[in-house]
Amino acid sequence: MKKILSVLVIIAILAVVIFLYATRGASAPTEVVEVPTTETAVPNTYRINPDMSTVSFSIGEDLRGSRFTAVGTTNQVSTEVTVAPDGSVSVGTVSVNARTLKTDDSRRDGAIARLILKSENPENEYITFTPTPFTSENTPKLVDGTEITFPLSGSLTISGVTKPATFTAKLSKNANILSGTVEGEIKRSDFGITVPSLSFIANVDDVVVLKAGVTLQ
Repeated sequence: MKKILSVLVIIAILAVVIFLYATRGASAPTEVVEVPTTETAVPNTYRINPDMSTVSFSIGEDLRGSRFTAVGTTNQVSTEVTVAPDGSVSVGTVSVNARTLKTDDSRRDGAIARLILKSENPENEYITFTPTPFTSENTPKLVDGTEITFPLSGSLTISGVTKPATFTAKLSKNANILSGTVEGEIKRSDFGITVPSLSFIANVDDVVVLKAGVTLQ
């Protein structure tokens, strides 16, 4: 009987240790996206202002027995958008620091960083999207004071796995400021993203909605 109790105690201790490890805070990001200034500006090229931008994911799950939509956000996103004199638009590689994603629950944040996205590992710190170059036929054209909508396709890399992805992008220009939104869905299973069994989370959806609202200067 004593032996059985000892084993149960050891199992309980290990469970607590694993839980605390999985849910403790994520490591600090290696760098912070800087706000663009006139000194860093390049003619016809616009960079994201993180103070006026947000990237988010949302996914359904059972949280403590009730259906819930978990939302994680960060403003640590960077890219460059070039608008040629004729209005032709080109979009550079988008980088999002996955370590800075925050939800309403610090324990979920720890699990995301340590066990789900594994962004604690340096090679997984960034989620990147590399757009496929536009052809002469499908290059979007942006005129000052207007908004355009166009598909943005390319290669999305999450936790070391790269898959094709297509998003719906909207972009407008007002003087020297660009405003844009991007939205689309991915399946976490396509990227090998698994959610470990934790006491407070269950039945996590496969479909993840990704959104971004950005201002570029």
